[in-house]
Amino acid sequence: MSVGQYEFFDPINVKRFYTAILSGKRMAQAILTAVRHEDGWEVELHEKQDAVLFRYRMGRKEWREIIVDEMPRAWEWWMPSPRRAFTMLWIEDGRLFVEEGPVIGNEAWCDLCGTLIEFRPVPLFTGNYALCSTCFEEVTGVTLAEAAALDGVELEWLDP
Repeated sequence: MSVGQYEFFDPINVKRFYTAILSGKRMAQAILTAVRHEDGWEVELHEKQDAVLFRYRMGRKEWREIIVDEMPRAWEWWMPSPRRAFTMLWIEDGRLFVEEGPVIGNEAWCDLCGTLIEFRPVPLFTGNYALCSTCFEEVTGVTLAEAAALDGVELEWLDP
């Protein structure tokens, strides 16, 4: 893809897109199926021999273009390692303070449900949000096993 990896998903409902692709629809059909028209997005598609030119905008904004030459991924894989934890504190007047916390090990928790993620590597949705297998499938419509197979990733389950 020729623009930021996750920018493709701005006007796209991720779950509808992957459900369409995995059901055998062509890339252009999957994009058209998944566009979030209800949120005001407009799209134009032009199919080329080996790619799809995908133009989108919301309202009167300028058109943005992405050339899609392979199936875009809404995730990447991350191997947790020891890192600094942070605490976010919301004050009643709406201010947010972020304080450094302790160094944590290679633990990873799902950013949606808070479950300890017991496999490695961990899928990061849109490059930011660690998801357990249940939440990953709920958000993307793709099972963890399907995602790993698509990317040639071998999952390792941690010992309890």
